[in-house]
Amino acid sequence: MMTEALKALFALFETEEDDFALLVQRFGIDPATDLQNCDLTNVDFGSLAADTLNLTGSDIEGANLSKVRCKHILGAAGEVLKIPHHGTAFDQVGDARFLSRPLIDAVVLAVSRYQNPDWTIKAIVNSFNDSAAPILAFYDSSAEQDVLTKRLCSILNDLSGPLYVNPDRAKFVWFYSKAEKSRFELKASSLEQNFFDLLRSDRTSDDIGVYPYLSNREAVNQIKEGLEGSYDKMRGAFARKLVREMRGSERRGVVLFSGYPPVSRRLYQDIRSATNQPIKLIFLCSSKLEDEYKSQPVEWKRLVIPTYAVGQPQASNHDVERLGKRVEMASRGKISFGGEFQAHLQRWRGKPLVALKQEIIDRLRHVASALPMYEMNIDDVVL
Repeated sequence: MMTEALKALFALFETEEDDFALLVQRFGIDPATDLQNCDLTNVDFGSLAADTLNLTGSDIEGANLSKVRCKHILGAAGEVLKIPHHGTAFDQVGDARFLSRPLIDAVVLAVSRYQNPDWTIKAIVNSFNDSAAPILAFYDSSAEQDVLTKRLCSILNDLSGPLYVNPDRAKFVWFYSKAEKSRFELKASSLEQNFFDLLRSDRTSDDIGVYPYLSNREAVNQIKEGLEGSYDKMRGAFARKLVREMRGSERRGVVLFSGYPPVSRRLYQDIRSATNQPIKLIFLCSSKLEDEYKSQPVEWKRLVIPTYAVGQPQASNHDVERLGKRVEMASRGKISFGGEFQAHLQRWRGKPLVALKQEIIDRLRHVASALPMYEMNIDDVVL
């Protein structure tokens, strides 16, 4: 079952209110423990007050910590952060009073990193009703990978969630890695080598604040310990060990691979041959593989599992609103969406989210091209 802290954290991230300190208090978030491994890019922490603010593992680029009142602030690597007495923390673009090309570059970066995981999560959950076939989703950033992983883990472990039917619910095991840098080739031997080498690597970790961590780690370790000998032997051993962890439920088992490459069709056949129980495989892969998926669909379908990807997230009204707030926050209130531009952006509803972001980025770059090289003391710019 999903922890109360995770429920509160998701509720906080999904609200449209701006006072972060007030929201933390309202949702019962503990700054000393609950804000680790989160996407906090460009978040204005406001006048947050606490003994300890622990941001270990979190993406805090562009965050405003200038007004926080905390005795201890731990950063991305556990180090103590020094917050200035005035100005914006982590400010890479100079004085916030001025409009400059570096400031607009920072806003462009904030827009490019915006993601809406809701669409992807909904598509994956809906796939459970369609079939037991493996499914693939792509993420663009490390922060998005963690958000998707945590959301899926919370849903699949939530006894009151949409996938819950009765006490004999689906057995769930998840694998997580940030170490996938292997060369991708559309060959069965290469796919299997990449997958097993990563699975046995000491660089992998599944401790990202997901419940239940300890029981899942034990299951994953049991599977890893059986991987010895040639890659051909590992296929059979992996299939048997995985199926053994899926026992105890009459319903389908679910396995999530976050940060792992897709697998060969023959490895998937070994898994299916090892049990009569349906097992749903979910792969979260870097979007760097998306070009391979699109450019060689016939070969991919012949050799690679999953054969189906959920596709690109589609833009919605909420995305336009959230991107508008992100632009204002990243620009320190210097840049905002005008009514005409907002109406123009509505044309991208139902189209790929990446197209909506590109339209905003193009407008920002047009504004930047009209600026002189020096800083300008401009109150605001309306796109």
